[in-house]
Amino acid sequence: KVYSLFGSDSQEAEAITLNFDELTEKEQWLLYRLPEKDLETRVIETTGTNETTDTDPLSDYLIPFSFDIKKLPKRVKQRYDRIVAKKNSYHLDTILDKVSQYQTVIESLAEKYNIPPIILYAITLVESGANAAVNSNGLMQITPIAAKHLNNLQKEINCYNRKNAAVNLECGAMLLRYYFDAFAEKDLDREIQWLSAIAMYNRGKEGLENDLEKAKTRNPLSLRRTQTTAEVYMYTAKVVAMIEVLNGTSLFE
Repeated sequence: KVYSLFGSDSQEAEAITLNFDELTEKEQWLLYRLPEKDLETRVIETTGTNETTDTDPLSDYLIPFSFDIKKLPKRVKQRYDRIVAKKNSYHLDTILDKVSQYQTVIESLAEKYNIPPIILYAITLVESGANAAVNSNGLMQITPIAAKHLNNLQKEINCYNRKNAAVNLECGAMLLRYYFDAFAEKDLDREIQWLSAIAMYNRGKEGLENDLEKAKTRNPLSLRRTQTTAEVYMYTAKVVAMIEVLNGTSLFE
């Protein structure tokens, strides 16, 4: 696929051809962010076929993320109703104000790790209420065991420094992406793959994989209370409910 870029004044500038497969993830992201009027896409040549193909799919970071709450288990709807109840409006406003303080960091990490930002917001709120001082594990509840695991995976970020809010958020994003990638070869649709990563964030990799295998299901929300821990049974529902709450706020208008 070859892309021709044109000036915003609608007059054709000198065409710039780019091999999409050779672009970095950052460059691909920037290309997708161009206004549609500035981007004309043409298939110049394909190998082994004369068929014209669509553009490559957008990264997960750019695709909106939401669920049809009416099709989700009852516990998700109950949790959603509880969060948005009038009597809880002050608490909701408070935690949304808190998490908005980290908007720049969260959006940057979502781009870096190719994660829908709404998922990072939701997990931050469920894990700590966006309160960095909630305990020693911080915003994303990075335990010493998780910090050790993440430090073994990479050397860029020292996750033992988890009391630092920005580090804590990055380690959480890194862990979530690691869990998402664990399901990359299992032919799951996007929502189920992210649901699995969310559940794994609470349950751990081996724990969730064992739960799903024993229950003969691929969807963590299909697990019954007796098929997993009581905590993860509600955890995934809490995060999904928070995602739906966030979809109705100014952060995701």
